[in-house]
Amino acid sequence: MKSVFFGGNQLSTIVLQKLLENNIRPDLIITSPDEPTGKKRILTPPPLKLKAQELNLETLQPVSLKKDLEIITKIKNLEPSLGIVAAYGKLIPKNILEIFPKGVLNLHPSLLPKYRGPSPIQTAILDNEKETGVSIISLDEQMDHGPILTQEKITLSGEEYFQELYEKLADWGGEILARTIPLWLHNKIAPLPQDDSKATVCKKLEWQDGKIILDDTTENIYAKIRALGKEPGCWIEIGEKKLIIKIIRAKPITNHDPSAHKPIVKTRFSELNKELILACKNGALLLEQVQPEGKKVISGKEFLNGYRHELKIKIPSEQQYD
Repeated sequence: MKSVFFGGNQLSTIVLQKLLENNIRPDLIITSPDEPTGKKRILTPPPLKLKAQELNLETLQPVSLKKDLEIITKIKNLEPSLGIVAAYGKLIPKNILEIFPKGVLNLHPSLLPKYRGPSPIQTAILDNEKETGVSIISLDEQMDHGPILTQEKITLSGEEYFQELYEKLADWGGEILARTIPLWLHNKIAPLPQDDSKATVCKKLEWQDGKIILDDTTENIYAKIRALGKEPGCWIEIGEKKLIIKIIRAKPITNHDPSAHKPIVKTRFSELNKELILACKNGALLLEQVQPEGKKVISGKEFLNGYRHELKIKIPSEQQYD
């Protein structure tokens, strides 16, 4: 069976590796063009291109699948049976979908029809979901809309960080996809239509989405830190100079006083046992890792030592956190 694999980011490289481990080797890789990144705007290939080169797989990088006649001809001449998609980031147009007799299968890291769109893992964390999972669908022309071939769930603890959950779902999803493909090719799966009445759509998350609202609950701020982390960034402004700090890792501090509805410290930033504390609406967070604007990631303790005067640190009584 000949196949074409469409992808781009790290998730797609993990999925591709899982397919190879299960003796499914695509004959052609389609990924996005190289793009300038970083402050110096250095032209950088997508992760999938690097992985494909490592594996000696032919790779094409169309700007537009729909209009690139050379790419369309290349795919047609290959005469592939199946298309496989994992985090390609673009809709596959009808004229490409029609090339594949067995259709195009897509791995999506959510329990479709919930969280169609580009940020299903981060949005599930932001929404404090109790479960998430992986869906394998047969693509149609609409975004994450086609019938479901298989779907599997995992329970969330409420402590997962995006990168950890991302890698877990990519690895696990790759295994599910590898099991699904032969069953699909041998007509042993009956796809089920998605219930559009239950569909939700998640957006691409931007820098402004990561701004911490200090009057929000501990649960919601903790979820935002876990979901947005370093990229696009979960951040707060401090001091008269409005220094921007990314908060990379944190953990809640339990306050056992059920009548506490206000921040448990009078100032937003405080010090307890030489740890950096951020007060929230109904509790507090211990900030384990932060990144001052233009600097490297450091611990909360290191940040206290370097930025104490900016924060106007106060030391609360320790029983407030017992």
